[in-house]
Amino acid sequence: MNYLEQSSPSTKQLPGQTNAVDQTDLLKENYDLRTFFNLDNELHCITDRNGNILRINRAWEILLGYSQADLLNLNYLVLVHSNDMIAALTGTPYLSPHQPAQIKRFRLRKKNGEYMSIEWHISFVDDHVYASGRELTGKRQYEQEELSTNGEPVDKVAIWDASIERKQAEEALRQSEQRFRAIFDLTYQFIGLMRPDGILLEVNETALQAAGQTLGDVIGKPFWENFWWQISEEERQKLKRAIQQAANGELVRYEVEIQDANHEVLALDMSIKPILNEQAKVVLLISEGRDITKKKRAENALRESEQRFREIAENVNDALWIHSAQPFQLLYINPAFERGVGYTAQQLRETPELLLEAVTGEDRTRFMADFVRYGNGEVLTGQYRLLGANRMNRWFTIRTFIMKDCQGRPLRYIGVASDITSQKEKELVLQQSLARERELNRLKSQFVAIASHEFRTPLATIQSSVDLISLYLDKPELVDKLSIYRHISVIENEIVAFSKLLTDVLTVGKMDEGKITFTPRLVDFVDLSQTIISTHFSQYRDIRAVQLSIEGAPYHAFIDDKLIKHVLINLLTNAFKFSTSGPELRILFTEKQLIFSVTDFGIGIPKEDMPFLFEPFFRAGNAETVQGTGLGLAISRQFVVLHGGHFTVCSEQHQGATFTVTIPITNT
Repeated sequence: MNYLEQSSPSTKQLPGQTNAVDQTDLLKENYDLRTFFNLDNELHCITDRNGNILRINRAWEILLGYSQADLLNLNYLVLVHSNDMIAALTGTPYLSPHQPAQIKRFRLRKKNGEYMSIEWHISFVDDHVYASGRELTGKRQYEQEELSTNGEPVDKVAIWDASIERKQAEEALRQSEQRFRAIFDLTYQFIGLMRPDGILLEVNETALQAAGQTLGDVIGKPFWENFWWQISEEERQKLKRAIQQAANGELVRYEVEIQDANHEVLALDMSIKPILNEQAKVVLLISEGRDITKKKRAENALRESEQRFREIAENVNDALWIHSAQPFQLLYINPAFERGVGYTAQQLRETPELLLEAVTGEDRTRFMADFVRYGNGEVLTGQYRLLGANRMNRWFTIRTFIMKDCQGRPLRYIGVASDITSQKEKELVLQQSLARERELNRLKSQFVAIASHEFRTPLATIQSSVDLISLYLDKPELVDKLSIYRHISVIENEIVAFSKLLTDVLTVGKMDEGKITFTPRLVDFVDLSQTIISTHFSQYRDIRAVQLSIEGAPYHAFIDDKLIKHVLINLLTNAFKFSTSGPELRILFTEKQLIFSVTDFGIGIPKEDMPFLFEPFFRAGNAETVQGTGLGLAISRQFVVLHGGHFTVCSEQHQGATFTVTIPITNT
């Protein structure tokens, strides 16, 4: 578009005009004004009331480098230096139409990017703004004399002093502007200046470098249409809403994502602040963005790390807890901890002593001492018994750790408790098995010694009787037949004893292999007992006898008579061996149980031997002088167990003993 037309004066009469002389004068005056407008060395322009440029003179191209086409309809504020924006806006006629002409000084950006300081005379006429400006940055030589109003020369020294003062002020302003620009461009934050409608007026170097843009690429465009916001339509809409809020006078702050020159995503802490003029109207918006990408990445990494930690901590069977070092307080417990002790983290924070109450009495003192050491930052490992949520004792191995900062100072105390109850039970079973194995080895060694003695005794007796019989047969005249028969009887008795001993040993072997034959049938237990007494215990030379008592209504019991016979014979035999008086046999018939007991009044059983009384090969400490193998009670108890019954003993040393057998009654 051309500058204001520079047409020659014309005397052509316009339609409807009758005064040709007046018309000619008007055209000449119009021509003179256009010539002055275009050829004057100072800057002249016309804008609408909103500051949009309508016309400029040729001086704009000479001084600033802009043609009419470059600036047509462009708002003049786009060219104003960011530091002078308030000065350019405040009090301008287009914002305050009724004010008189104003003189203002502010800088305009040249087409080459430099700035020129200009003094403007601004007037508002018929919805248009007329502005004339002269350069302040060049040196002015006051060569010609100025005349006063009365025609006298003006003092050149006074004019020169005023010029120097003005130039000093301009230099101070320039240096201040340079310092501000350095701060503006070198700050790490993204800073921009825009109109209330979002048109970008100024951007600092940090923001430009991040986007790989120049100032000319972004100035004069809506902020949201620039490169930073091409990341997504959502972010552009957010920015539009934020600008609208700020244009209404609100300070807006929010987090936003933009893209940089490499199309990588940057996270910004964004704020848009409104700038008000003297009439409290928003005239400018300052946008500021602080790069929080590293912070957000660190937060995301921390969040992901915490998520992984929780996924692990909340799905393991081990109890886990975390305390802060300073102050020492509980921060976290995992669900396994809550399940284990039955308390929540909130309960333990409010009442820490609840944890001590969960520790069993035997371990509580040691646990309290170790807990104090843990709170002082010591690394510990220990085993404790705790009452679980079900109030049952559980064994736990507790290990603690310390997390420190880069200076080695404790930050967190971490504890892990593993339930080792099953392991402890296995250890206990193993210990008991080892103890039992040692005891069995001892008893077997004892049995070998006893068995050797028991086997030798009948064999020696048999051998002695055989030798005597041989002697008697060689000299029949010296011995009668009765002596021979007596020794034959001894041999027979010893063979029976020997056979019983072998039977007991074989029975123990069958018990270990689970091969005892169990064949129950209906048996008259009273008749069975009386028969045993008659055949086995009625011919003692010291006239001792079994005292039998029967209680309840007798009935036939469903039992294995061979096994029960063995049990009853063993109990009565022991009663005769360990007592000098006759034993008592008591039989009790109840609706659901058959109970029989044998009581003797002999040497009794030491208290410390009672737990081992039914172990194979075991013999009480006070029975070493009494003949026996230690197999009878073990075999008898096993036979009772096969009937589903139980075998008990009650005894005090020197007070005798009572052995009781209880067998449940069944019809089949």
